[in-house]
Amino acid sequence: MTFPITIEYHKRKIRLSVEQLYIDERFERYKITARNGDIVLESNRPLFRGKGLKHRPGTWTQTEGKPLSTHAIELIAEEIQKHVERK
Repeated sequence: MTFPITIEYHKRKIRLSVEQLYIDERFERYKITARNGDIVLESNRPLFRGKGLKHRPGTWTQTEGKPLSTHAIELIAEEIQKHVERK
């Protein structure tokens, strides 16, 4: 599943393409592609959903790619969660 997201980072809108690489009952993994490279983010959100904890946010970590700031990772994670929960 591939979908676009847009984040606002330092007063600039950045368009990113997100591809879901892997999902099971404990983890989900997404590949985020920008103009200048790729990163992979991993979350434990499905674990909390499986236990019925709908309001507990998952922990997002960057597993591959050029290191990003925690703020940028939070912005990307928010947009991914919005898109996935809308479905």
